[in-house]
Amino acid sequence: MINRIVDNEFDQLLQHLGQNYSNCFYIYIDAITYGNTDPNVSFYRIGDGFKCVIMKYYDSIQIAGEVHSEDETNLLSFLKNEDVKMITGTKNTLTMLHNKMMNNGTHEYVEV
Repeated sequence: MINRIVDNEFDQLLQHLGQNYSNCFYIYIDAITYGNTDPNVSFYRIGDGFKCVIMKYYDSIQIAGEVHSEDETNLLSFLKNEDVKMITGTKNTLTMLHNKMMNNGTHEYVEV
């Protein structure tokens, strides 16, 4: 399940990101900069806790953490329902998304 992070969870999110910033530096900086009140920025978590965090900024998505196999369907559904132009994340996450989405021909995969 993917849940939007609400105001009373935002401090917990910042604490988690701060403890793991080497794996989620840009989301951490953006969370500090924009907070949870900017209408163009939203934060989500996959499953319980903050093991996998999604930040949507306008039409791009950053995914921090690993997506477990039981959460793949929820993530794919979430991405399908959002107007997403760009996704960044770990190589494992992006490879999984590429493999799951390659049949629809609506995306490009670039590794940097």
